[in-house]
Amino acid sequence: MLLLSLDAAFSYQNFTLFEAESGRCLLQWGEDRGKKSLELFPKIFKDLGVDPRSVDLFAVNLGPGYSTSLRVGITLIKTYAQVSKKPLVTYTSFEAMLPYLGGEGEYLLLVKVSRYWVFSRAGVARGKVRLSERPGVLSEEVLTELSRSGERPTFATPRRWKGELEEFLKGRFEVRGLPLEGFSYGGALAALEKVGRGEFADLFKVEPVYFRPPV
Repeated sequence: MLLLSLDAAFSYQNFTLFEAESGRCLLQWGEDRGKKSLELFPKIFKDLGVDPRSVDLFAVNLGPGYSTSLRVGITLIKTYAQVSKKPLVTYTSFEAMLPYLGGEGEYLLLVKVSRYWVFSRAGVARGKVRLSERPGVLSEEVLTELSRSGERPTFATPRRWKGELEEFLKGRFEVRGLPLEGFSYGGALAALEKVGRGEFADLFKVEPVYFRPPV
């Protein structure tokens, strides 16, 4: 079973082609192409010999991320799934980060969208992972509340944002840079777990994850 996972949440647009039965990654592609180049994906697939008609399962990142590129990426994958009559599974940027956490503990997972640090809480204990449902925006009020409560979660973000996050936090919390550029590989792993639980998406209800009211 071939799984195609697409991540268009940020300017680093990427996809992963995964063989589900063997758990083998067949192809990873990613490039920082800017927000206006998503229409090139069909050509990129063709140039790399990826035929969406041969894909058995599609997966797409719902964000958080930049709303325009998210919507274009989601629409593209929904179209492939609908035309080919193949199932679709969705994941979030935070779910795609979970395979990279490693050790047990409490985490704040963060992505940077424009000037906002968007977070979700996660916990790892006894091999099980829990993730909070709704994202929030990191603010001084949130940091003050964490400090007063005595909580010391590890702040985890893709490594490209590690330095910026450390500067924002000013040494108040530990920051871990996760070894990923895009979210399609971790998203493929999250999607396969959802397939095992029978959690397929309704094509007519798939929308980006908004961390504040859309404008």
